[in-house]
Amino acid sequence: MSISQCILALVTMCLVQSTVDQGTWNVNVKSPVQVLQGMTATFNCSFEHPYQGIRSSNIAAMWLKYPCENTSPILYSNDRPNNDGVTFIGNLETKNCSLQINDVRINHTETYCFRFEIKDKDQWTGRPGVTLTVKARPSKPIISLSSELVDGVKTKLTCTSSEIDEQVNFILVWHYLNGEFLKKHRSTLENRKLNSNLDFTPSFRDHNKSIKCSVVSRVYSFEDETVKILKVKYAPKNITIQVNSRSRQEIKEYDWVSLTCASNSNPEATYTWTKREKSFNTKNGTLVFESISPSDSGIYHCTAKNYLGNQSSEAVEIRVQYAPKNVRIQLGGGSQLEIMEGDKVSLTCVSNSNPIATHTWYKRDERKIETFNSKNGTLLFQNISPSASGFYSCMATNYLGNQSSEAVEIRVQYAPKNITTHMEGKSKMEIKEGDDISFVCTSQSYPDANHSWYKKKEDDDQIMALNSTKGTLLLHNISRRDSGLYICTASNYLGNKTSEDWQITVYFKPSQINLTQDGMSFHCITEANPPAMISWNSTGTVTEVHNDTWTISTLIFQTMASGCVSCQAQNRFGFINSEEQCFKSTQGALVLIVIVGSFAAILLLLGIFLWIQKKYMIRGKKMEDDSQCVIHTEMQNLPEINQTNNSDVVYENLLTSEHDERKLTFSKKHSGNALVYASLRFPYVNKIKKAARSNSIQAKPRDAQVTASADVALYDNIPLFKTINTELGAACHDPEETTHYACINVDNLKGQTASKIKQ
Repeated sequence: MSISQCILALVTMCLVQSTVDQGTWNVNVKSPVQVLQGMTATFNCSFEHPYQGIRSSNIAAMWLKYPCENTSPILYSNDRPNNDGVTFIGNLETKNCSLQINDVRINHTETYCFRFEIKDKDQWTGRPGVTLTVKARPSKPIISLSSELVDGVKTKLTCTSSEIDEQVNFILVWHYLNGEFLKKHRSTLENRKLNSNLDFTPSFRDHNKSIKCSVVSRVYSFEDETVKILKVKYAPKNITIQVNSRSRQEIKEYDWVSLTCASNSNPEATYTWTKREKSFNTKNGTLVFESISPSDSGIYHCTAKNYLGNQSSEAVEIRVQYAPKNVRIQLGGGSQLEIMEGDKVSLTCVSNSNPIATHTWYKRDERKIETFNSKNGTLLFQNISPSASGFYSCMATNYLGNQSSEAVEIRVQYAPKNITTHMEGKSKMEIKEGDDISFVCTSQSYPDANHSWYKKKEDDDQIMALNSTKGTLLLHNISRRDSGLYICTASNYLGNKTSEDWQITVYFKPSQINLTQDGMSFHCITEANPPAMISWNSTGTVTEVHNDTWTISTLIFQTMASGCVSCQAQNRFGFINSEEQCFKSTQGALVLIVIVGSFAAILLLLGIFLWIQKKYMIRGKKMEDDSQCVIHTEMQNLPEINQTNNSDVVYENLLTSEHDERKLTFSKKHSGNALVYASLRFPYVNKIKKAARSNSIQAKPRDAQVTASADVALYDNIPLFKTINTELGAACHDPEETTHYACINVDNLKGQTASKIKQ
């Protein structure tokens, strides 16, 4: 500050102080004010007066240039409409007298005073006022380049500003890339010209971005800037592909589709499209398909190129969606002609489609269509069976349509099974001797089986091959000899199967009747199927006897009269009569035999009784009564006797005793040195005899040789003894049972087997 300015300020302060001291009139301003040319200068001002309630309309306000007299130039007056870029920013009612000078110039350097006058009152001028100093403004910065900007190539940027006031501290500041990065560099001032240099390596990312250089004064809050858009040359980068289609989201067959390639490059790149090794000519990087087809599906690349280099895009796949086509069936697990039962077989439905089709399987079988669900288009048979044979087709479907394959026939080969036999023309009818019969054998197999008939032999269960044609057995004039078991065998190269035994029964009328005599027993035998009913015809007192069950019948006479006998056999197919046989009475001889036999039995029983008594006397043993009845045989140290299940055994309950090693216990104890004996128990002897007699009449054909008296006759040489209940004791007494015993004297029993004894 100069000496004159200091003196002026001191005078002003004295005037203000004197005004304040008066306490009624006053103008307060802040001085000095310094600004740069072209900026806005602001005078902050307030005033006071001794009156209350004075409106702004009654106040005349003005700013005057130094010396602030009535004749001084007026900068601003509130009663003038135009004040040449000067704006009153105060409010007279609130006693604010602030003023603003816009776009100040060098000639605005001056001292200014505020003067106000109250209408019909007094006036006041605020001295010494405000001193305004205007400094020269620097020129706008200029940014220059040393060379062309190329990606990655280092260069130099220069910023220059002239008309610099040396009394003001100005600097140059670089604002890099739209304020993203701020970097200061040293500025040099020479001949009122300010310079700053920046070393710069541009990147392709800097292209079309701005760089700014500012001339700045912190004291005057001044900043003026210049912005330059960087044009960086670089090879193509950041290639993008845009796919457009009529369907927008999906590309469908016959759609209009375009592929557009774009990149960042300077200068602008040219573009080339390739699919595999095929190139496409394009305009402005756009590849157009007017009507796209599935064959246009594939992977596409785009290459952008300029004089600085080239770059290829990532692959883009075009998948044209279309309805299924070329639907066909693939067979897995063997060839179609070699599928055998039990094989693992897969049928795969193959098609071309986008999106992937779902597959449905159909089997056509006797006008019926069966639907199968499959996984991934494959119909799998883990263990294929003959029932899976048939014609198969599949349908591929997606949301655009469907298509069916041609049918494929599956024929499963298998060995014969489900073999059946039947009589042609007579399913459930009976076969009669003399008929002509056809037996048919059928089976299931693939390939077709050969059928053969066999007859089983009855004696050794062997089979005999029969002549047949294509599974049919013809029997002309069938006879009873053709009855028997028949089987059929079906065979192919995979195996064979035999039917169950089929019983063939040939029916015929009775034939070859035969009447024989054995004492007073007559046997009538015939051959017939079904079995014939035999009728007996006899003379004398014997009545007619019928048997409608067997072809063998026995007639026993229990009379001593003479007579004649014949028999007749009959079934539903016919009858036959035997020749008549006559017999004479045998009553006298029979009585004599009975008398002699009875006498011999009495003598035998008496001899046995005396012999036993003799043995007891020699031993000197007394008869002792047992406390309980024992009717079984006790055996000690017996030789081993072979047991058998032979039905011819007669004395199966035979037990022997010898000397002291064998002891038979009844109600009394007996002993002997040389007696060898056996005991047989015959319960219900009378009932056995009756049963034996009745069984002879009901005998089956194969038991025809057994007579009514056979079972009883086995024991005819054994004397029977009837037990005495009082001797056996009350414990053995059963009023409903009569027990008989027989004793047999057997010599030289020791060392013999049970089978010898039974013989």
